[in-house]
Formats: sequence, C-alpha cells, structure tokens
Amino acid sequence: MPADTPFYVLLEDGPPLGGQIVQAVSTVVDEGREELAPLQETVDPEVLETIVRERSTRFVSIVYEGVQVTVLNGTRLVVRDPDSIHAALTGVSNVLVPTTERSEVCTELLTPYPPAWENVLVISFDDPSVHLEGRPAETGIVTVGGFTRSASTSASEPVRTDTGPDPPSIAAVEDPTDLATLESVITDQLSAWATNDNRTVVCFHSLSELLGHVDWTTGRRFLEALARKISAADAIAHYHVDVGACPGVDLDALESIVDATVERDETGLRVRDS
Repeated sequence: MPADTPFYVLLEDGPPLGGQIVQAVSTVVDEGREELAPLQETVDPEVLETIVRERSTRFVSIVYEGVQVTVLNGTRLVVRDPDSIHAALTGVSNVLVPTTERSEVCTELLTPYPPAWENVLVISFDDPSVHLEGRPAETGIVTVGGFTRSASTSASEPVRTDTGPDPPSIAAVEDPTDLATLESVITDQLSAWATNDNRTVVCFHSLSELLGHVDWTTGRRFLEALARKISAADAIAHYHVDVGACPGVDLDALESIVDATVERDETGLRVRDS
C-alpha cells in the first residue's frame, strides 16, 4: 500500500464498527475477510466501539494487518501505511517546520484527512494563501499586521480545485505585538469548531515574523499557551520558522515547546521527536 494513498470510509450507523474495520482493511490489503487475522487479536471490538462512540473521543488509532486504522469522531475511517508521515505524527498536536517556504510540506501537513473532513485555520503575517486539493469543510483565516480586511478577503482564501457554499471566516489582528488579541481570536475560532465532526488543522506562518515583532520571552509565552490550546482542541498545528531570521533564538529552544519537527530530506518528509 503506497504511503501517499490512504483509504477513506464513511462509517455506517448500523453495522458493528469491528466489521467495518475488517472490511476496509480487506479492501486495502486485497485479501478476503476470512484470510485476515481476527480483529480481537489486536483490540477488543466492543471496547473499541464504546470508546469511539463517545463524543469526547475525537480519534483512535490501531495497527491491524500491517496498516494503521484511525477512527475519526466515530463517523469516519482512515486506513493508511504505518510508514506515512501522518502515521508517524499520530498523537502529535504541535509540529515545527524549519522553513518559511510554502511548499508541499505545508500542503501535506494540512491534509492528514480529505479537506472535506477538515477545518483549516491559517494564521499569517503575510500572504495567507495555501494550496489544497479540495475544499475544506470549514476555513478560517487570521491575518496579522499589514493586511486590511478588504485585502484579506480578496487574497487570503485558500486555493482550491472545487467550489463549495461557505466562505471562509476572516479575522484581522492589525497590531502584530498584540498577542493577547491574537490568542483570543485563535481560541474563538477553535471553539467555534469544537462541536463539528471535522479534524482541525492549523498553519502558523510564521514564528520568524512573530519574533520580529516581540522579544523571545514574550513570544515563547505566547507559543506555549497556543500549543496548549491546540492540544486541548485535538487540533494539529504546524509552525513555520526560519531560525536564521530570529536572533537569539535557536532551534532547540523552539523544539522544546512543540511535539515534533518535520523536515524534508532526500527520501521525503522526516519526523524528529522534540
């Protein structure tokens, strides 16, 4: 199973969850259900069903028959290669990306699920455009310093390959040193999405810009508070940074705040635990 081709399933209300997992994995590994190991050798299907049907449990992942199976909000199922970048980031909420380039790294980290299953929040000190293959279920944009609302409206909606009914939610924090307001705006957007069935993903572009406006102590406190809020919301955020543009700040200091760092090398994306 190629690492870049996850298999997505909308779960049905009636049939047992265990049976739907076995059917999905059977399709992915191209073997009959009777040829697979019993699911109960990996997990108790009844206990798993109880866990994922609880609204407080946003996602649960197991490894079965050599693939990773993730149940999202009890309504959606993802089967993916355990060597994929998103399998490596299971349970991770805050990720450092040591580049300010908006490359395929950014797009990849914004799409652990199909965009239609996601709330996408972009926080940007410059151009907040991102490129997604599909329209997110919900989109939020927070521009910081240097953008007027009219400019944000015309320039900041993520580039998509299809259309949908809902415009993005747009907020502007004009003073880049006003981190209390920025934190409040982000918190409000996370709260607005707390009750829907989508996974929230966040792009923060960038810590370099943030630390160009405030000192390291202030910036660190803000980032620590934001990381806690992202984790509490069961969201996944990645933070771009050019450490060379942040005098007095090294990568180790930033990595001490996040859960992992994602870099690209000659083999593809690589995860380093912080």
